[in-house]
Amino acid sequence: TTPSPAAQPEAVAAACGSRPSGFGGRFLTDESRVFEQNAWDNAACSPAEEAALAASVEAKAAKKMPADEAQKLDEEAASNWDKFYSLHRDRFFKDRHWLLTEFDELRTAGRVLEVGCGAGNSAPLLQAAAASAEDAAGASGGCGLQRLFACDFSPRAVQLLAESPECQRDDRCVPFVWDVANEELPASVAPQVQPGSLDAVLLVFVLSAMPPAQMSAAVSRLTPLLRSGGSLLFRDYGRLDLAQTRLSAGRCIADHLYARGDGTRVYFFSEPDCHRLFGEEAGLVRRQLLTDRRLIVNRARQLKMFRVWVQAKYAKPED
Repeated sequence: TTPSPAAQPEAVAAACGSRPSGFGGRFLTDESRVFEQNAWDNAACSPAEEAALAASVEAKAAKKMPADEAQKLDEEAASNWDKFYSLHRDRFFKDRHWLLTEFDELRTAGRVLEVGCGAGNSAPLLQAAAASAEDAAGASGGCGLQRLFACDFSPRAVQLLAESPECQRDDRCVPFVWDVANEELPASVAPQVQPGSLDAVLLVFVLSAMPPAQMSAAVSRLTPLLRSGGSLLFRDYGRLDLAQTRLSAGRCIADHLYARGDGTRVYFFSEPDCHRLFGEEAGLVRRQLLTDRRLIVNRARQLKMFRVWVQAKYAKPED
């Protein structure tokens, strides 16, 4: 569970489990000071605020998207993401500078698969970290990263990543197209990605683009690729995130699954969703499962906006 806004920093850190020390150090301990900063870490909404947000979301979700429109979105999923990346290229999603802080397993992982790589919001950071570690070690191989397999089901996204300067100058990055929810591993990369060969699989803001049944299919294809003890690293949107509370009536496809205005889909997770998917269905061992909350403040308008993400680390059982 996430501590109340008035929780002491030590209590917040304990509730977050195995997060690195020093991460997210701006805690709201006095509600009267909420508008003194632009953002607060691990700040949950009050019970009254949560009830109001939940009621608003439920009321808008009662008006479902027509089934034929939802089916069309499923059929056009890849093309809608292609249009998205053709329009925004690599400018829409912010670089994930928090990645190695949250997932320090990536610092020593030799063979990593990033699913839903997009146009490159994680790959350049991992490549840069590997290069820095090698420079510090004074020889190639100083960092654990040997191969970064980066896949997306949008051919346009993969093309943009492949053409990026980082991938052009570092042959450790292997971009390829894979619709992991509906297809087996492509033959072009299968010889390099054998069952049991990966140290880590990275799932950051990717499963939310799929309906729940496709999430299960995707995870069932990914789990066998992990070595014994290998890590599945997950971060995605949580229930009552600002992105969910802002969606209008008629955008809800099914429980917690929505269509954005550009035709892409988004699901909002709970912790039980994650454990069912990774623990119960995939048989992985939970190492971390938490809800990460951040309060964003508009001081000029005296507005409070809540960001909510679910983060998880699961490991393949040791032989």
